[in-house]
Amino acid sequence: MKDIFRGCIIRFDSNGTGLEFLSDGVVVVGDGIVEFAGDVAEYDGQEVSKSQNVILSPTINLHDHAFQPPGIPGELIVFDEEKKELVGWLPTTLKEGEYAAKQDKEVARRMIGSRLETFAKNGIGTILEYATSSVETVEAVLEEAEKIGVRVRVGYVAMDQGIDDIQKGLQTTSVEALESTEYLLEKYGPEKICVIDRFPIAVTSPTRKGLAELARKYGALYETHMDESINEKKIHSDIYGTKSIVTTLLEDSVFEPGSRVGLAHAIHANADEMKQIQEKIRAGCTVSIRACPNSNAHLGSHWDGDKYVRFPLQAWLEIGAIITMGTDQGAGRGWNIFDELLDERRRHPVDKKPSNVELLEYATLNGFKSLGIDLHAVNIVEGNKAEFIVVEMAGAEGFYEVGTCNKDFEIVAARTIEGGQLPENIKAMYVRGKKVV
Repeated sequence: MKDIFRGCIIRFDSNGTGLEFLSDGVVVVGDGIVEFAGDVAEYDGQEVSKSQNVILSPTINLHDHAFQPPGIPGELIVFDEEKKELVGWLPTTLKEGEYAAKQDKEVARRMIGSRLETFAKNGIGTILEYATSSVETVEAVLEEAEKIGVRVRVGYVAMDQGIDDIQKGLQTTSVEALESTEYLLEKYGPEKICVIDRFPIAVTSPTRKGLAELARKYGALYETHMDESINEKKIHSDIYGTKSIVTTLLEDSVFEPGSRVGLAHAIHANADEMKQIQEKIRAGCTVSIRACPNSNAHLGSHWDGDKYVRFPLQAWLEIGAIITMGTDQGAGRGWNIFDELLDERRRHPVDKKPSNVELLEYATLNGFKSLGIDLHAVNIVEGNKAEFIVVEMAGAEGFYEVGTCNKDFEIVAARTIEGGQLPENIKAMYVRGKKVV
C-alpha cells in the first residue's frame, strides 16, 4: 500500500546550500521509499485532492537532556556567598533526574521513552541527547529510540571536576569518563554516539583534552555548553584563573581542523572570543551553535546584572558558525522546535530578524549539516528512504483558491512554523523510511 501526500514541498536544494520550494507537489511513499516527489503537473498517478499541508524535513532538536526533569524557577547556577556553595536550578535537577536514571536503567528507559515519543508527536525526527555518566543509560536511550523510530545522537556525560555541590553523585574519574566514551564509540560508532563535555566548569582540562582526542580519532561530534550565563562565566574564571570558557576550549584542543563542535546557548561570547573561534572555522573546524530560546528565557540566562544580552545570532552567522535549535529540556519548557523558532525570532529587532525561510533552515538543513549527515540521503527525492513530516499550515483555509499566496515561499514558511506548533497539525512523520507518526 502506498501513502500519497499533496501540498507545498520544502526540501534541500541540489547544492545543499539552502531550501527549495514547490508550491503544489506530490510525494508518494511505498515500502518506506520515496517513489515520486515533484510538481503535481508531473505526477501521473491517482488523483490527490488539494490540501493546505506542507511536506518538509522533520525538525531537529540538537540540545536536550534525556533525564533532566523540570526544575525550580530561578537562575541556572549561582555561588551562594553565605553558604559557600553552588546553588540554583542545575544542582537540583541533576540530583532529581540524572542521578535517578544513572542508578536504575529501567527508570532511565521509562523517562527517555516518554520524552522521545513526545518529541515525535511534535514533528521532531532527530534529537541530540545528553544522557548522564553511565554507559547503561546511554544504551537505554539508543534502545528506546530504535523502538520509537526517531534518530538520536547521544553521549556519556563526562564530569570529573571536583565540584560536588553541582554533581550530586554524578562525578566520575577521568579514566572512567574517557574509557566509557571510547567504549561507546567503538561499539556504536559516531553516527549514534557524540562526545560530551558536560560544561567546562565540571570537566578538568586533562579529561577535556582526552575527549577532544577521542572525537578526532572516531570522527565524532564534540558537544559542550558555552557562555550560557554570566554566573557560569564568573565561576569558570574562578576555577581556571580568569580564563574565559572559549580560551579553555581552545587550549584543550577542542577546535582543531577537521573537528565538528557543538556549543549550546553561546549567548555571552564577546567579539574577541568569536574572532578566535572564527580563526578555527577558517582552519577547517565546523562549529555549530545550539540556540535554546525557551530555556534561556526561563532561567534568565540573557541577563548581565540589569542589562539584557540578546543571543548574538547575526554575529555567529558572520563568523561562519552553523545555527541550529534545541529545546534544552528540562530547563526549557517546550517540546516543539517550531515554537522555539518563533520564540527566538521575536527577540530580535525588525531589521535583524531572520526570515521564516531561514528559520526553517536552522530547524532542518543546518541540523543535518551539523551532524555530518549526507544531505542527499535525507532529502525528499525519489529513491531515498522517506524522511519528512506533513504539517497543516496555520490560517491557510482556501489557500489554493486565493491565487498566488501559496507561491510565496516566505508566507508558506511562516504559516508552516505557526501551524507546526500544534502536535495535531503534524499529520505524518517518516524517519529513515519508517512511519513514526
